[in-house]
Amino acid sequence: MDIKFKALLQSNLSASEESGTISFTDEGRLYIATSSEEDNQLEITNLIFTESLPETGLKDKLYLNVSDNTISYYDHVINKWTQVINQIDLSDYYTKEEIDNMLISTGTQYKDMVFMLGDELETGVQPYTEHLFFYAGTIEKIYVTTGLESANTSNLIFSLQKRVGTSWVNVDVMELQLDEFSKVFDVNEPINNQRLRINLISGDYANVTNMTLIAHIKIN
Repeated sequence: MDIKFKALLQSNLSASEESGTISFTDEGRLYIATSSEEDNQLEITNLIFTESLPETGLKDKLYLNVSDNTISYYDHVINKWTQVINQIDLSDYYTKEEIDNMLISTGTQYKDMVFMLGDELETGVQPYTEHLFFYAGTIEKIYVTTGLESANTSNLIFSLQKRVGTSWVNVDVMELQLDEFSKVFDVNEPINNQRLRINLISGDYANVTNMTLIAHIKIN
């Protein structure tokens, strides 16, 4: 990849810089600059993909021309396009079609939803664990772990709940025995764009550390 630019601290810009000079501020903001004049400094805020450059470009925008893999910006001071990067080598990158084909060929897809409950817990619904699952699928398993530093004094009973209409229903009620620090529960419960949350039903959670639940979900 042939990259034609240099980078300078903005305060060190000269009155006239080479085309494609990148400058940066103490706050970390990046600009493409052709001189120290404010009108000649283009803040890099976005990148627009195009198959051909339009007659003029938007201010503060970079354009990646996918037909020849170059990046350019439109200089409104001199009213012409300036090329920043010439011929990006994209040969090692997958195309969208190749990625789609890989996803199809790999067969069943899974997603994991992780609920990190933390320490010093109390029984009841844990509202901060509520999340929306955006897909349709089946919750096949739930993995539960607690930290090895946990000093459990009782069995722990808890549930994963899903929102159905205006109500919450249990997907599964689970139990960790006094001497268990991890366990896998078979569930096989359908879910379709629904909210999930954790409810700690009973047990002494005061000495439980790093409690985590993972819902393993097969996508339809």
